[in-house]
Amino acid sequence: MTSYLHIVCLPYHLLVDARHVQEVLELEAADARNIHGCRLWRDNSVRVLDLRVMLGETAPPRPQGGMVYAEGEADGIMFLCDKVLGLVQADEAAFKKLAHSIGQMVHLIDAVLPDAATGQLLYHLRLGVI
Repeated sequence: MTSYLHIVCLPYHLLVDARHVQEVLELEAADARNIHGCRLWRDNSVRVLDLRVMLGETAPPRPQGGMVYAEGEADGIMFLCDKVLGLVQADEAAFKKLAHSIGQMVHLIDAVLPDAATGQLLYHLRLGVI
């Protein structure tokens, strides 16, 4: 079993490998200002990317949450989203490859996990390609 961080961006429920999540952020109203570009996080400058914009939203609402993501020794990137829901345990074999293109998301999403309890589709977000 692998742990994934469950986040919401627009209508999409996304899963991110929790091993690479350095910190989960809940943004206050004051944090919503100057959120693009770079930001100081734990005495390091990190790039800030809005996942909602990356998924195609041209005028997203103010972000409510985010996370700092880093693989290995690479510098972290702060990703903004609508909401962070928590951790999900899933077997990697349970993910299904996408049967067709999902438009603008195709470069960020590589698999889907159907949630039998809710009928929800949880998309596996691959941030290492950014």
